[in-house]
Amino acid sequence: MDDPLDPLAERLGHTNYERRRRVEDRPGRGHRGWVSRCSQLLRLTVKCSGLYKLGQRNALRFAVEEHTWSLPVRRPITLLHLTDLHYPTPPHPFADALAAALAPLDWDICVLTGDYRFPVRGDIEPAISGLRQLRTAVPGPTFAVLGNHDSLAMVEPIEATGIRVLLNESIKAEPGLWFVGVDDPAQYKTDDLERALSGIPEPEPAEDRALVMLAHEVSGFKEAADAGIHLHLSGHGHGGQICLPGGFPLIHNLRAPRSMNSGAFEQEGMHGHVSRGTGSCGVDIRFFCPPEITLHHLKPRNG
Repeated sequence: MDDPLDPLAERLGHTNYERRRRVEDRPGRGHRGWVSRCSQLLRLTVKCSGLYKLGQRNALRFAVEEHTWSLPVRRPITLLHLTDLHYPTPPHPFADALAAALAPLDWDICVLTGDYRFPVRGDIEPAISGLRQLRTAVPGPTFAVLGNHDSLAMVEPIEATGIRVLLNESIKAEPGLWFVGVDDPAQYKTDDLERALSGIPEPEPAEDRALVMLAHEVSGFKEAADAGIHLHLSGHGHGGQICLPGGFPLIHNLRAPRSMNSGAFEQEGMHGHVSRGTGSCGVDIRFFCPPEITLHHLKPRNG
C-alpha cells in the first residue's frame, strides 16, 4: 500500500507510486515469465547455430550516433544519451567496453533513459555496480528516468552515485535548459507528463527555454508534442536487437509505429530520437543492430 510519508510517493505521485509498487510485487513477474522462456530458447538456438560468440562480440561494438537539433537553448550543449544498459552480472566485459568507448567522446550533460538491470526482477547490485563504474567515465551532470526493468528500490542507490533520477519531475539543468522526466510508460504505465511539467515555474518565458523530455519508451510522443516539448529522447525497443540484414527488426515491441523503432522523428514541430539501446536484453547478443551511444548537439535557434 501507498505510504504517504515515503518521499518517493511524493515525487512520483501517490497513485503512480501505489500502482508501481503493486506491479513490482506481482508474483511471477519477470524472469519466470514468457520473456525469460523466449530468451532461453533464443540463446539455445543461436548457440546451436554457432553464431553466439559473434553475437556477443557485436553487442560490444558500440556505434556512436550524432544528431544536431536547433532548440531555444542559450549556448551550444552536447548531450550524451545512453539507454537500456542492462548491466549483466560480473564478470562480463560490457561495463569495461562501454567505459573505453566513452573515453574519447566529449559532452556536457549525460542523460539515461532506463533499464539498468538485466532481468526484470531480482538482484539490483549488478546494475548499481555498473552505474558506479559508469560514473567514473561520466563524472559530470547526469539525469535519468526508470525503465520497466528497474524498481523503486534502485532510486536511492542510483542517486547516491550522483545521478539525479526524475520521477515524473522536471529539473533546470542550467539557464534555458530543462529536463522533463517521466516514469516508465511501457509496463508500469506510471508516466505523468502533466505532473512532471508542473515543476516548471509559469513566469519563466517559454520562448527562452528548451524542454528536453526523457522517457523510457516513445509511446507518449503525441502528448509530449502537444505539451510543447522540444526534444523527446527514449529507448526500450533496442532497435530490434536481432535484425535481418539491413537492420529490419524481427521483433517490434514499442507502442508506436514501426517506423519509430529507432532513429530520429518529428511530431508537430517536436524533435525526437529513439535509441537502439546501449546494452542488450534477454541475451547478450546483437545482429545487424549495433548498440548505440548517442551524442545530441543542441544549437541555439538564433546562434
